[in-house]
Amino acid sequence: MDQANDMVWTEEELDRLALYKIRAREKARAEGREQERIETALDMLADNKPIEEIVKYSHLSLEKVLELRDSQAAFTAK
Repeated sequence: MDQANDMVWTEEELDRLALYKIRAREKARAEGREQERIETALDMLADNKPIEEIVKYSHLSLEKVLELRDSQAAFTAK
């Protein structure tokens, strides 16, 4: 008989597994929101919107928006 089939999970182990799944989902959602914010900022940069406006509507930090602007400029310069 397969040893994995003989495993019995304790309630604590099942709770820990459930917590890991919840954290993984929350992390994936946060990463998705961050990607949407970046895409918003990139679209606004492409439309030459003011940096302050991009920060306000993308909810990214000024540093992140400037980083995106600089990387976008470096990419288009190639």
